[in-house]
Amino acid sequence: MRFSLLVTALYLGSVCPAGTIIYGDFGPSQAFDATLGWCVSGPTTANCGPLTYRWIAAPFTPGASYTLSQIDIALANFTGTTGAVVKLTNSVGGHPGSTILESWTLNSLPVWNLSPFAPVTLGAVGSVSLLSGNQYFVVAQGLAADSLDIWGNNTQGATGALLSLDQGASWIVPGAGTLSAFDIQGTAVPEPTSAILLVLPLMALLLRNKRRD
Repeated sequence: MRFSLLVTALYLGSVCPAGTIIYGDFGPSQAFDATLGWCVSGPTTANCGPLTYRWIAAPFTPGASYTLSQIDIALANFTGTTGAVVKLTNSVGGHPGSTILESWTLNSLPVWNLSPFAPVTLGAVGSVSLLSGNQYFVVAQGLAADSLDIWGNNTQGATGALLSLDQGASWIVPGAGTLSAFDIQGTAVPEPTSAILLVLPLMALLLRNKRRD
């Protein structure tokens, strides 16, 4: 019985590896551009153009179904109140939707000073399912009205970034749409066939033990 449970645990570990990278545009060792990035700011920060909220959204689409484990994001504070709000949302018409799957309020960030810094890791709070073929967005917004954060660009040529100047009411492609650097990690969800093949031997063993009793 104990041997069977051990085999089951080992099997689950093989088909559901923890920390699988679902999407990532970092270079080796989480490298990214620490000199260029998109502004994430509140309405009283003039350094990035019009006095308005500046939100940046980055899309990704899983190739299989996963349970979210963490997000790594190359976000740092340039001036003003340090911190940001990062959200994981659904997609509606190729833009961030109103369904917030997970949200993180960051009260401190690395300092943006044109030199490399460690990306911020956001651990999953709940059990968020990311379904194969569905598009999702990671959205970053300033923590306070005077916050000016920078989300560093990727160096792998990935594009698809979106910018909102009206708190998510509408979205545009900023410049060339270079994606900010981030990755999504999760635990793979076994296919139904694999799950059945796993459960049947265990059920047979349990029935055999019950008959012995």
